[in-house]
Formats: sequence, C-alpha cells, structure tokens
Amino acid sequence: MELTAAERVLLHLHGFWNVPEPGRHATQAGIAEGARVLRSHVPRTLRSLHDEGLIDSRDTRLRGQTRKIRVYALTEAGVRRARQLLTDVDGTRVEVDGRATTLGDARKAFGLTPLAALGTIDARGRLTPSVTELERPSLLGRDEDLAALRRWLIGSAPVAVVYGSRGMGKTALGWAFAEAVPKSLWVVIEDGAGLEDFAESLTSATGMPVEAPDDPGDVARALGRPFAGGTKLLIVDGYGDVAE
Repeated sequence: MELTAAERVLLHLHGFWNVPEPGRHATQAGIAEGARVLRSHVPRTLRSLHDEGLIDSRDTRLRGQTRKIRVYALTEAGVRRARQLLTDVDGTRVEVDGRATTLGDARKAFGLTPLAALGTIDARGRLTPSVTELERPSLLGRDEDLAALRRWLIGSAPVAVVYGSRGMGKTALGWAFAEAVPKSLWVVIEDGAGLEDFAESLTSATGMPVEAPDDPGDVARALGRPFAGGTKLLIVDGYGDVAE
C-alpha cells in the first residue's frame, strides 16, 4: 500500500493524538523522522493539511527548552481521516512465517507502528520485521565527510559530487547533510531512468514544471530555478546509476 506524504504525516500524528503535552514528535523535525518524509517536503505537506482543516499548529516551549517552537496536532477532522487511513492500512493482507494475516494483527504482535510495519513488507507481501529500520539509511563514522560538505557549502563551488561504490553510504550521507541545511530539496533518479524521468522527479521535488523535459538544456536550467526562490541545497540521489 503506497501512501502520500500527507497520509504518512496524518498516521504519524495520530499516534500521538491523545498525548497531553507536545514533544519532539510534533515538530517539523520529528514529523519528518516519524512519517519518513524528507525534511524539505514537510512544510509544504503541513500547509496543505492545514488548509484542509486536518491539522492545527501553535508555538510553544517543549519541556526543557527555553525557545518556542512550532508544533502540530490533528484536528477532529484530522483524527477521523487518520482513523480511516489506519483502517485501510491495518486491513492490508500480508504473510508472516508462511501464514496469511492482516497488517494490523501482525504489527500489533510485533509491536510496530503502522508506518514501521508498512516499511517491512517486501515485494511478495511478506512482513519482515528484521528490516524495520532499513527504509531510512543510517550514518556512522562520517564526521569528516560531513565537515567537507559543510566547507563546500560556504565556498564558491556550485556543485559537490559524492562518489563511491554501491552500499558505501552515499544516500545516508546526503540525508544527514540535508537535514542540517534549511530549505533543501531532494531529487531521486531511479536506476535506468532517462532525461524525462529525471525531469519528472525534479518537478515533483521542486513544484516547478520543466517546460521541455526532453531538452537537456531546459532540464539543466530547471535545476537552477529553485535557488532563485531561496533553496540552499539541491541533492540529486542516484545519478551514478543512470547514463550520462
């Protein structure tokens, strides 16, 4: 079952709908992590949900903090919508150890949240809890690489290339770096994608259509447009897996 970013946010917030005091889970950073949505996509998603009357926001101080921060919570309409989504998600048929069951029953047995459970379903519909945390890459021992990227960002070079063999943690490094840069965008190129596929991914990430997606020059110009609107960083993930 594929969920939109908005649906993932609703399910994440529903897990805390009756918590009396907001915590990090209700902040943009916490929502990005819990809903497994790119941090750069969260503000736009939250605005859309707010416009639909599904969430509310307020500025408050979290426990132990001195500065106020904006937190988000479901409205009554948002709770109803999230519960409808949860019913659909929990009704998904899956296989656990060769036995057919529902995702709801399986996740409760394993102690998984709905989103974590969805992330463990393989292509054959099998629930594999051992890979719960593999949906989002982890990063260990890359402080020097992060420092190099931070130096690049404040320098004059317009582009930085992170290269390495498959499995070396390039995507994880990008995740960690992007989270520290306000107004960052993430564009994914799937293995075997062509120019028009790249243009479509670019449009999805930036919200700016590419006028001629089959024209390399126009696609290249489209890469620069977000920066005129305040974007500080644009990451292209997967470029090494496609043809020039």
